[in-house]
Amino acid sequence: MAEESIIAAFETLGIFLQQFATVSTKKNLQLTELNRLYYDTFKEAIKKTEISNPWFTEESLRNSFFALGTMLEKGKLYEWISAYPKPEYTNKVKNIGLISAGNIPLVAFHDILAVLITGHNLHLKMSSKDNILFPEIRKILIYLSDDFEEKIRIYEGKLENIEAVIATGSDNSSRYFEYYFGKYPHIIRSNRNSVAVLSGNETSNQLKKLADDVFMYFGLGCRNVSKIYVPKDYDPRIILDNFSHYDYYGNHTKYANNYDYQRAILLINIVPFLDNGFLIFRENNSLNSPLACLHYEFYNSMEELKILIDRDKDKIQCIVSDPEYYEGAIDFGNSQYPDLKDFADNVDSIKFLLNLYEK
Repeated sequence: MAEESIIAAFETLGIFLQQFATVSTKKNLQLTELNRLYYDTFKEAIKKTEISNPWFTEESLRNSFFALGTMLEKGKLYEWISAYPKPEYTNKVKNIGLISAGNIPLVAFHDILAVLITGHNLHLKMSSKDNILFPEIRKILIYLSDDFEEKIRIYEGKLENIEAVIATGSDNSSRYFEYYFGKYPHIIRSNRNSVAVLSGNETSNQLKKLADDVFMYFGLGCRNVSKIYVPKDYDPRIILDNFSHYDYYGNHTKYANNYDYQRAILLINIVPFLDNGFLIFRENNSLNSPLACLHYEFYNSMEELKILIDRDKDKIQCIVSDPEYYEGAIDFGNSQYPDLKDFADNVDSIKFLLNLYEK
């Protein structure tokens, strides 16, 4: 399948998804025939997804569609893939087993795109938490190019006829993946979290944007900030004061249950914490904070900060900060809008997939 055809199909798919990225969905006039066939069925799939998984709210799904639509711009796709050498596709295409996580909507989309844009065949094992939307996306891709019918296979049971594996899960499931798929060329990912670094001079607007990095998708993604490093003598309550626009999370049953549980545990054990009614904020050097909780840790100098971050570097997905303060950081509010070059666990899946072609 020609690279140009793949990019053209995903570009159109991105335009299609953008229609569902706002509260007031509006049909794109460029997609008259595509919308006639798939707009209503995709809208129905969105409703089914919300019912099936209470974490996948309308807001979370809109955020996902916006991020994907932005990612799938034609120029970005060409720039991304043109940085790699072109393989000889003939008789060398592999069947790639892809095992998806289900923590946020369409979380495996970047991997799906990587497999297909490098010319390989996708054998997808979806998470039971997120198994409604992609079958609809597959239908759209097949409409855009018949070749996708043979290129994309979805499995409910055991993956078959695979030659390489990309799998994402928890620390426990990653050990399972290593045991069963270690004989294949593979990328196996486990738990990761993201952190934020404050200088102490952030504006209220920057801290409000940081709230997006913490709360979007209820904090369930690996790019969500689970811990904040703050300078010595910084008052952490300043952060909570700027997170108040997410107080509606307290009305989400599953989130509120987690908040109540974590709060009760800390009270019983007489552990000090800050609380704004929907988020528990406590000093803790652990990178991984429970749902509805956020950790913070003080640092005395930039040198000490870098030592602290280096301590957990193998578990950190990304760092959010003012890029002028912390080199290489993602600016506040942008952690959930990754670039195509932002590979999970910093493992270049395109390079991995291209290396599978026989020399």
